[in-house]
Amino acid sequence: MKKYIFPHIFLLAGTGCFLAYWLIGSKVGADGTLIEPFFLIPFGFIAVSLGVILGALISGSSLFKEPKLLDQLTFGIMTMIIGVFLIYLFVVTVILG
Repeated sequence: MKKYIFPHIFLLAGTGCFLAYWLIGSKVGADGTLIEPFFLIPFGFIAVSLGVILGALISGSSLFKEPKLLDQLTFGIMTMIIGVFLIYLFVVTVILG
């Protein structure tokens, strides 16, 4: 569906960043410095987060006017991903922190 093009673009871009980081790899220079494309990691997380949030917002707004099965599934999956992420943040910061 056309309305999900931007979430898909962001999810693919984030996945591409993680894949590029993995393919490029890291190495230690002659002077002992670590050489790696670290900037790809935060860009990947930002892109994937934007994709999930946009997907949840678009599918959530579609639930109010003639919802289709794809809208319902997308909303359920995206809210589940957001819920798991919030539980992870709670565990890491409150319980382990």
